[in-house]
This record gives sequence, C-alpha cells and structure tokens, in this order.
Amino acid sequence: MEKSGELVNIPAGQLTKEQRTQFHETIKSSFPGMVTNTAEVDGEKVISVRKASAAPDKRNTFWKHKPWPQGRPKFLHFCMFKENLDTFVALSNLSMDLKTKSNKFAFAGTKDARAKTSQMVSIKQISAEQVHEAAKKFQKIVVGNFAYKDRELKLGDLKGNRFDLVLRHVQGNEDMIARRMTSFQSVGFVNYYGMQRFGTTSSGTHEVGRAILRREWRVAVDLLLSGRESEMGSMADAHRAWRADRDPQRALSCLTGRQQRTTIEGRVLHTLSTIRATAYQEALDRLPSGTRQLYVHAYQSWVWNRLVSRRLAEYGLKLRPGDLVLVGDQSTAEESATDMEPAAELETVAEVEPTAPTGSGGPRLPEVHALTEAELDAHSIYDLVMPLPGWAVRYPENELSSWYKEMLSQDGVELTQKLCDSMPQYSLAGAYRHVLARPGDVSWRVLRYSNPNSDLLLSDVDRLKGAAEPADEPDAPFRALIMQFSLPPSSYATMAVREITGTDSSLVAQMKLNAAYSAEIQQARNPSNKGRRAEGDTEKAEGKTSADEKQSGDQPDRGQKRSTDHKESASEKRLKTEAV
Repeated sequence: MEKSGELVNIPAGQLTKEQRTQFHETIKSSFPGMVTNTAEVDGEKVISVRKASAAPDKRNTFWKHKPWPQGRPKFLHFCMFKENLDTFVALSNLSMDLKTKSNKFAFAGTKDARAKTSQMVSIKQISAEQVHEAAKKFQKIVVGNFAYKDRELKLGDLKGNRFDLVLRHVQGNEDMIARRMTSFQSVGFVNYYGMQRFGTTSSGTHEVGRAILRREWRVAVDLLLSGRESEMGSMADAHRAWRADRDPQRALSCLTGRQQRTTIEGRVLHTLSTIRATAYQEALDRLPSGTRQLYVHAYQSWVWNRLVSRRLAEYGLKLRPGDLVLVGDQSTAEESATDMEPAAELETVAEVEPTAPTGSGGPRLPEVHALTEAELDAHSIYDLVMPLPGWAVRYPENELSSWYKEMLSQDGVELTQKLCDSMPQYSLAGAYRHVLARPGDVSWRVLRYSNPNSDLLLSDVDRLKGAAEPADEPDAPFRALIMQFSLPPSSYATMAVREITGTDSSLVAQMKLNAAYSAEIQQARNPSNKGRRAEGDTEKAEGKTSADEKQSGDQPDRGQKRSTDHKESASEKRLKTEAV
C-alpha cells in the first residue's frame, strides 16, 4: 500500500461490533498514517484500510483541526427531544449539519415518529457546543443534558420507556374507567408486537422478511415495491410503474432526486437500474444492514405473535412443564437483537447500525431454564418467556417446540446455523420475550375540554419553558383520559392501549373511531345537525376511544389488518377482567 487512498478490504463478516472497534483502534495506534472504516462490499461487511491522504479533509474541518481535549472522555451523551420525527431522520438531520455520518450516533432504542419524544444519544469526539449549534437549526429538535463519558450507548442499555398518553372523547362513566385502569395496572397485558412492527403498506414487512429467508429475492423486491393502491405522489407513481412492467429505470425516474438517494425504494431501484433489472438479491444486499434486518426481524415477531396467541388459546395462563423462564435476575435483552423499528414507515433508509452483536458474531443471549413439574408453583405466568425463532435460542421442552418447527416448515423457512453460514447478512440468532407485561408507575386522570384541537398534554420542552398545565373544564362537552405509565424495553404502548380500551388496533378500526369522533365534533359545533349521522360514523361501545394523534407517546396502529392483529382468546379475556 504505497499510494495514499489505495484501499485494502479485510473481510469482517464474522466479527462482532466490539471486535471491529478493537481492530480499528489497533490499526490507528500501531499505524498512525492509516485510516480505517467499516463498509459493505457486495453485501459482505469489510474493514477498509488505506493510507491517509496528504490533502486536508474538507469535511468536519471545524472540529478535526481542533485536538480533542486531553483527559476528556471520548463520548458525548445528550438528551434529544424531537417532535413528529423518526429517530433516524432526526439524527440524519444533525449529522448533515455536523458533516459526519449518521451511523456515528448511538442510542438505546428508537422512538415513535408520531409523537413528542425524549431519548438519550451518544456520539464520539464531537463537542456539546457543536451538537447544540446543529440542533438550533432544526425547529423540531432540542438537545440538552450534555455529559462526557467513557463509553457509547448501546441498544441493550435501554431499561424501559415512559409514556404520557391522551385518549380523547372517552365514553363510559368514571367508575368504569377506574376499573379498566386498575386492571391494567395490576394485571398487565399480552406483550404482543404492535402493528407498526409490520409496516403500513399493502404488503407487511414480515412478508418481505419471509421471502428473504426463503431466498425468493424477486418476491421480496416485488413486495417491497408494491405500495398501496390508494397512494398519491411521486412514490405512488414509482410503485405503479413497477407493478406495470418491472422497468426499474422508469420507476426510478418517478422519484425525486432525494427520494432516489434516501429511500429504500430508491436504493433498490437504483441498484436494479445500474447492475441489471433482475439483480434482486444484490439490490437487497446493498441496503444498509440495519434496514435489511428490519424485515427479517419483523418475520420473527410475526411468528412470535402467532404462537403466543395459540399458546394462550390452548393452555391459558397456567405454566406447564417445559416452559422457559430466565435464570436469575436477567433482562431478556430482546431489544438488543430485535428492537429496531421501521424508519419513517420503512421509506427512509435506516443508516444507523444496531450496536448489539447479531448473527454469526456470537449473540449474547440470556440463560433460560425449562421448568419441571416440581418447579411450577415457584413461578408465575409473568416469568414465562417464549423465544423469537433463531439458530441460537433454546426452544420450550414441551409441545410448543413442535409448533415452532411446524410453522417455520409451513413457511419454508429454516433458521439454523446453515442459514447463518450461507447468508450471514440475514442471520437470525433469536431472542427471548416475556409473554405478559405489566406497566409501572401508572397514573391517570379524566379531563374535560371544549376545543377538540387543543393540546391536552405538555411536552418536556413545554415544561422547561414553564407552560401551564391544561385546565379541566367541568362543563365542557368532551372528556379525555390522560395516562402515564412505564413499560419494559420492546413493549408496545399500542398493545397496552388496546388492553385498556378493548378496541381493535387495525387501521380500519381506528379510521372508524376517528370518523365517529370527527362526526360528533361537527355535531357539537352545529347543534342543528343533531340526529344526522355522517357517512362512516359508527356506534361506539362503552369504553371505546378515538386516538389523540398530536400528543400521545405512541399511536394506535396504522397498519393494514392482517394476521398479526389478534382476536382475543379466552385467556386474554380472562387476563383483561381478572382484576375487575
């Protein structure tokens, strides 16, 4: 390697992130004139090594020319508040202003796009002043609570999430509401993956993942580019063009320049246009690893949801010999392997790479134990975990093990070490997830209000600015249920809300509720229309609600109604009413 800029690529597909980091540090300390970075070449992860260029790097000149202060820890930690932005999009905005890559940021978990959220973020050797100046340029991003530490954040660091939610226009008397909330607080809910896990297009993300694991590359690309018939705009034009004749160049030309560079569809169509129109596997392999993993993890989640429903329907809330529990005081660490949510409804490419090791690099899974008949009384149903299928997990030592094999076989999927060896970029080690979840720190109150568009919750930034809490209006026509609670990592607030309200979490059901809410608002504004029913209005049972899209920390699901949305089994109904 004599010329500056000449690359040497070293295969790194078998290394964990920690091992790659150690490799980078060793090269930099032993050979100061060398520059290293992790990249993907033909779908394989490599470490690229090159001799540093003599010419100055014009990127990041603001901070690269300033030596990092001696004795200061290398990682800046800060709290990021964002409003109606996906985590990836917010960090991408900051990275563009800082002139660094968005995957240099690390975080403990993604937060919803349709919400006002706060989360901790870390980045290496960029100062608090720089991040603060960058955030000031974006109206919906606020940063603070800066601290320098010796390590970066990782997905496994997440201890849980705190939610403040509003359910507007609630029905039923306050005694009924109190009974529902008391039951939710003491009993909990089935820990399903929420519908947002499976996307909002006509084809679920789990269907794309299943096609990938079956090596049906063309099917996976078709599903990814299928879109929705009701779509509008340039992305809809690209989807329709692809469905018409699978001409990638024509479909790509429908997208804007930014969409071609930053969306999943744009990336896939660009690869098909530049390599060949049938280079389906290459198109998927060239997506960032975090994006690829979203699809196969969605399939894992879909299998888990289905088998949990079957387990509760057939055996209820009683433990059985062979059921799995965690050994000792461990977390499931499932968020490390699977808790990367679809970015901007799986349109924006997820550039931030998961920090926890997955695949063949050696997963760090917790130890589990299969219960014997004699041990059943020493545990409760809240101890029960079920595995997300993968090559490294232990399956229950009872009939549930055959259920996993049966379902994977029916889908034509083989999640074994063989898959790990043949397709390491799509390898699924698996994880464990508690079947039931109980919230912590639950509180609630009923608030009456008259303006249907008023904000009924204060955000963290509102409170810092000293804004007054929304006041109750005793004679107002509408009521809202305001709730606060905490959930474990990877538990979905949408599933918690479904337990409280008893509502279907599908797109169709939520649209009906919202339509009914809108109709009643119009009726309240125009009393002369009383008695007339607006088109799409539906009767609402006691306890049903419509969603507050402005202020809730998580939203009722916007995905299509699919098999991922479960009808309640008898066990689930017992769970819901046990404490009532």
